[in-house]
Amino acid sequence: MVKLSVLTFLLSASSVAFAAHTFVFRNNCGSSVRPVIANVNCGYSPRCNTPGSGGVPNPAISYTGPQPNTLGSGASQSMTVNRQWNGRIFNQNGRCGAKGEGCTMGEFNLDTGSQWTPQAYDISNIQGFTQSIRIAVNGCDTVTCTNVNCGCRNAYPPGDLSGCGNDSPVRGCSAGDKTWTITFCPNNCANSVRPVIANVNCGYSPRCNTPGSGGVPNPAISYTGPQPNTLGRGASQTITINRQWNGRIFNQNGNCGAKGEKCTLGEFNLDTGSQFTGQAYDISNIQVWSRLFEAAKFVSNETLMEGRASPNQSRSPSMDATP
Repeated sequence: MVKLSVLTFLLSASSVAFAAHTFVFRNNCGSSVRPVIANVNCGYSPRCNTPGSGGVPNPAISYTGPQPNTLGSGASQSMTVNRQWNGRIFNQNGRCGAKGEGCTMGEFNLDTGSQWTPQAYDISNIQGFTQSIRIAVNGCDTVTCTNVNCGCRNAYPPGDLSGCGNDSPVRGCSAGDKTWTITFCPNNCANSVRPVIANVNCGYSPRCNTPGSGGVPNPAISYTGPQPNTLGRGASQTITINRQWNGRIFNQNGNCGAKGEKCTLGEFNLDTGSQFTGQAYDISNIQVWSRLFEAAKFVSNETLMEGRASPNQSRSPSMDATP
């Protein structure tokens, strides 16, 4: 009987020890970030350490573990945060308050016990936009805000406590332990890219090297110059492409075909001679989405600034009682 009691106790303690969420911090920025985990229960949030506070069954339990490391460019770190945590995560840029005041932040109201919103989270710019950020969680919505005008589907706008009138930035997630990934500067590539310039005239495009082909006056002229360099993180390159080019640009990640098949790509139909569409371009995910792609920019002499691998608070009714 004694041995059985000890064994039962150990199993119970083990299950409690592993009842927690995993938070992964990733820095895609060109400089270091200093993530901060801040508790907001009984302060910025009405959810306290008593059952039923904040309108949800489970009380809030403060995080008392170590703070994340300062993360250099390209670095990441995984940490464990206890269940029933209610708080904020933000990049301390030297101007944020102890709870993230004055800065962009992610807000979390975890393991609430509510059957409607077991987990709640959002991005808030109520007190100011200071950081591009993304929150991803397994099995639930990803929210991303990369500029001050990212919209209510993604974040609370500056000064707007209502979330465009209906708290639309708040996301709900199912109950249970989750893996939350917080990415700073999410639109930046975390590794090298290999841009490819591919001609598509007379193949994927009906525009050939004869006038009038493809329904436009000017024939297509293939690009025969060098391919772009492989670009490390934060690098860029300028290449000149001839007029009347008809082709694609994509990142060769090892899975793309020679013309960008199976990958995200930019498509260009330049100097067509058409009075309606002198230059045509688009981003295509028709075959499969493979890479967040920043649209190529070009100037009148068809010099393409392509392949850029750039370095570079909110509340819900159950989250923040005050800005």
